[in-house]
Amino acid sequence: MCKVNSLTKIDMAKHIVYLLAIIVKDNPYITWRCKFDSDGKELENGFYIGVELMYSDPIVYFVEDSSYWDMFKCRTLKAVPEELLYSGFASTLDRIEKYVNYDFHKKAF
Repeated sequence: MCKVNSLTKIDMAKHIVYLLAIIVKDNPYITWRCKFDSDGKELENGFYIGVELMYSDPIVYFVEDSSYWDMFKCRTLKAVPEELLYSGFASTLDRIEKYVNYDFHKKAF
């Protein structure tokens, strides 16, 4: 039996970073990382990870600890496009749900 309430917020955040790393490792061709905002300003602590989804807009996560940078083996962007930074958490969840629920087996014609 899993005791979810025994995990701290730090444990949960680390868990999410490692799940994201699995996605990147298995899909390096649709993922990217970046240490710079859309204006080219370097982030002080942390970096962005982006996932380009086939049937939805991309999703972007902010990893709050720069020490994880080397764990993400994917292409590196010089700056993150501004429109991807401010889409909001709810919008990101909507895109993930759309992607997860998409029927990839339906005929395209």
